[in-house]
Amino acid sequence: MLALAAPAAAQTAFEDSIARRTVKDHDPNGLVVGPAGSFLLFPTFTIDTVHTDNLFATDSGKVSDQFVLLNPTIAVRSDWDNHALNLSAGATYARHRRTPNEDWIDYRLAADGRLDIALGGRATAAASVQREHEPRSSPDDSRARHPTRFHRFAVDLGGAYRRDAILLKLDLHGRRLDFRDNGGVNEDDRDRNTLEARGRAGYELVPGSSAFVEAAYNVRDFDQTIDDNGFKRSSDGYEVLVGTTLDLSGVTFAEAAVGYRDQRIDDPDLPNVTGVSFLGRLVWNPTDLITVTAHLRRLVNETTLVDASADFTSTVGMRIDYSPLEDLLLNLAVEYRNDAFKGIAREDDDISIDLGGRYLFGRNFFAGLSYGFEHRSSNEFGADFTENRVRLSIGAKL
Repeated sequence: MLALAAPAAAQTAFEDSIARRTVKDHDPNGLVVGPAGSFLLFPTFTIDTVHTDNLFATDSGKVSDQFVLLNPTIAVRSDWDNHALNLSAGATYARHRRTPNEDWIDYRLAADGRLDIALGGRATAAASVQREHEPRSSPDDSRARHPTRFHRFAVDLGGAYRRDAILLKLDLHGRRLDFRDNGGVNEDDRDRNTLEARGRAGYELVPGSSAFVEAAYNVRDFDQTIDDNGFKRSSDGYEVLVGTTLDLSGVTFAEAAVGYRDQRIDDPDLPNVTGVSFLGRLVWNPTDLITVTAHLRRLVNETTLVDASADFTSTVGMRIDYSPLEDLLLNLAVEYRNDAFKGIAREDDDISIDLGGRYLFGRNFFAGLSYGFEHRSSNEFGADFTENRVRLSIGAKL
């Protein structure tokens, strides 16, 4: 996403990142398919064994468990000099040792394409359908017998034009979320459609540095005009950002912006969500063996908590990738997230840490080991939790 969102030169820093280069250097050649051999087929199969000491993300009465993840995927990529067309499909099956009610199956189908236009233009399109499950750590989790399942349908259209010092971008994003009822809990009042239009105009002040203005408008339409708690949760809103980008060849790409956002809720008894908005991205390659990436964002997310109009979410995170050997990739990621629920006093602070490594056996096999830690501190009684996870992965790709 960073590569697509940034100006064309910014993709260079992303492509030169150690994680991207390591994986690309070990990519298999693929199987030639399609008319005149113009497509490449890439099958992958991964098996993960995971141990968690707090499966249900609870403050007390913790339940530990082990589960296995089976993840087959297949991707088809065009092998063209210009333009691009990609297709992918995959599934993930989780089987738990002690708590079979927590077993789940997710799947995803996706297609995307790019049309290269003369004189610095580009058009993109993507569509996907996914079946997902809601994590037990979600504040909206109903604590039913099984994890809540839902379908996500997505369509994205985009266009970009760059000529001399001028950059223009326009993106359209459409989403459909369809939740399934869960153990007698009615989840239909969470079904919704969202549409967002986002445009950016930028100007390169000096080589490698530019300024931009970005504006977005969104509509969030819930299927049920009034939900089970008697609230009208549909809304519409806008965001305006003013920012700058810095691109130093393939070494550093940085983007920072600040602005204001306003989300208007249909229900007069629910407060609107207004406040400062911000955006930050960083890709820094200090050496050939290390890449530092960072992100900063503030968003308005939907919630169905009683008397809460929305979740004003602020996130900041950093990741370090290090490759001491040609076939070994180590990483450390830290993220802090604050969820402030408007309309109620609840506020959550989440800290997550992930430490891991992956060893690549040539182009066709890999193995990984990682440790994850997450802690939530909340002023809501019983909403705190701490979880430790260990994951062992092995996989093959053709």
